[in-house]
Amino acid sequence: METITFKTELGNSYLYSPARKVVIPIPLYVHEDLLSGNLNNNNFLSILKKGGYLDNFNSDYSGRISEKNIETSIRDVSQVVFEMTTACNLQCEYCCYSDGYTIFQKRQNGRLEFSTAKVVLDYLARIFKSKIQTGLCSEPFAISFYGGEPLMNFPIIKEIVEYAELLNFEGKEIVFTMTTNAVLIDKYADFLSKHKFRILVSLDGNKKHDSYRKTVSGKNSFDIVYKNLKFVQKYYPALFSKIRFNAVYTDKSEAVDILNFFMTEFGKFPQFSQLHKPDLSAKEFNKIKSMYKEIEIPYELSMHKDLILESPIHKRIFEFCMKLSRHTYHNEGELSNNDISILNYPTGTCVPFSKRIFVTFDGNLFPCEKINRDIPWGYVDSSGKMIINASDIVERFNSMLDKYERICSTCYLQQCCIKCAFQSTDFNCDNKKSKEQFRKMLSQIYSYIEKHPDIVNLLEENVVIK
Repeated sequence: METITFKTELGNSYLYSPARKVVIPIPLYVHEDLLSGNLNNNNFLSILKKGGYLDNFNSDYSGRISEKNIETSIRDVSQVVFEMTTACNLQCEYCCYSDGYTIFQKRQNGRLEFSTAKVVLDYLARIFKSKIQTGLCSEPFAISFYGGEPLMNFPIIKEIVEYAELLNFEGKEIVFTMTTNAVLIDKYADFLSKHKFRILVSLDGNKKHDSYRKTVSGKNSFDIVYKNLKFVQKYYPALFSKIRFNAVYTDKSEAVDILNFFMTEFGKFPQFSQLHKPDLSAKEFNKIKSMYKEIEIPYELSMHKDLILESPIHKRIFEFCMKLSRHTYHNEGELSNNDISILNYPTGTCVPFSKRIFVTFDGNLFPCEKINRDIPWGYVDSSGKMIINASDIVERFNSMLDKYERICSTCYLQQCCIKCAFQSTDFNCDNKKSKEQFRKMLSQIYSYIEKHPDIVNLLEENVVIK
């Protein structure tokens, strides 16, 4: 990758050095000299050149994960997610398990058995006990319930919760969480409140915004969900205080109206999620494509602390702050005194199990619920043992990295990539950026920062990194 110079809408010039992994302001004449190839008789350019800021960057991508990485990830995992059932009492038109997608395999009918969950919990309890004995710190641990609609398998949820509280995980603070459509939340509110559940409710806004979320019979689900949420809000205020909302953004969404609805009715702002882009080979590609709409949040609302990362441009700035712009220079002399580490394996894929363990209803294990489920990364066997073959996982993961290396090595987004390679069915990348595409992206980001100079500080103050 070559050094990139770019200008913002306000006419200011910057240099992005992939070799040094920084963005720095430069005088306009330096910008023009770089574009023209005139690198002589310029003291500023001499400093940049001497410091390596004009060097090309070639990723050697020597980094690969090891079995120790897998073992450490499992030992430090902070969440286990149980797929309680593949059944659902809604039939949302944009569901990622519909015919609009191929990455998410069509679901078989199934429900998680307590015996499967018990094996996983016992295994993790043993792992955590060994961690405590090493003197390492103990952090909260989340036990989460996912579906389908998880409350359709409530008896097993109850068993898991009561067993986990007895197991106690060697002093860890246990947190129970759930993603639900709230169709049954009123029926089980007493239990959920008693055990201090943190709940994410899927609701896209008012009746118009939410109209893609249909019951199995094809009717709008809004009235049912709204009534249940109002019931919880009135009779279980402690539980309601722990409810968050997720609104899928579609062609029927209007951010201002959605935010006003949630604040007026529930006193909370939702988080937004982008509709999954449909797969070209999917049967209902055109249908899902017609529902897709980019998230647009007005600036004055996007600066609210609860909405700051809901804006796509703010997310991109945050990614840059985390992975690129960690260095601030106050004078030219400081340019020669910076050491830097280089990202050295392709894609933004996390080490398997470093964030969570996802357990399917039939006992297969995956690093999370969002990736392709063609081949399990582990499983609970018929004898009741938890099987995670670290060497097999390492071979599979590193093989994927080998295949992506060719694509990533010529991508200008490589040093701030967040793409998970296992969320696709092939080895193509729609996020790949050429030099000119990346230049345009940098100009957009820094133009925004210049017009809204408080954004970086606001992100630092209001975004909790987990």
